[in-house]
Amino acid sequence: MRTTLLAISAMFLLTACQTTGEPVLPLDVTNGQGAASVKLCVTGDVPDRFYSATIRSVETVASAPAASQSNARTETISYRKYNFLEDGRACRMWQFAAQPGTFAVTELRESYTSPYPVIGTPTMMLTAAIVAADKKDDFASFTNASGHLTKDAPTFEIREGQVSRLGTIIFNGRFVFRQVPVIDSSGYWDGQTTEAHQEPKLSVEYQAPAENEPDNGAPIVGNITGMSIQTLVPLLGKDIILEEPPKTVLPQ
Repeated sequence: MRTTLLAISAMFLLTACQTTGEPVLPLDVTNGQGAASVKLCVTGDVPDRFYSATIRSVETVASAPAASQSNARTETISYRKYNFLEDGRACRMWQFAAQPGTFAVTELRESYTSPYPVIGTPTMMLTAAIVAADKKDDFASFTNASGHLTKDAPTFEIREGQVSRLGTIIFNGRFVFRQVPVIDSSGYWDGQTTEAHQEPKLSVEYQAPAENEPDNGAPIVGNITGMSIQTLVPLLGKDIILEEPPKTVLPQ
């Protein structure tokens, strides 16, 4: 029943809410700036997650590239926050202007949120808060403990007067089954009986940009004279796991 309700919730969010209703205003790029444009999408049958990507500028610290601790941008995508549908995915264009330089995707994160509106008694609201607090965020980081970029950190350039098109980051939430031993009240397992538990598997994939790819974002105006197609090469062909069911441990 839980699985069916979650799946229905995801379908309802996609069919009943074609856009979030948020205004999509033109991006004005001023003199001396360039812009970046990346598509964020969410797909699958797990509706109770928010996903986010963080981009930071890159500076040289101790002769090695590091992520700026002050210059960070984060954008979120979910079945509640998107602007258009594409190939069954809920998507939004993330576009921003910045001074020219090197930038990196430093973190990809998922966060739990109740898929249902919290209404009614304070007890119901407290229960929802407890559930959310019990679910820790999972993330993939491309920086180490000292803030330096890892070798597989996806980097790109923003150039004055150009839009750097970076492709599509897709957050995929799927339910998978695993067999769990059925243990009685005394802790006994007969060595054979199991039951199927359905749990989420959350991952990230990446699609390289294409020159003829439609732009569903706001108009980018101002100091723009061209476009730069840049692929986040370290993300190509990788299946980045944010959360997956634990491995089943059989009783001894």
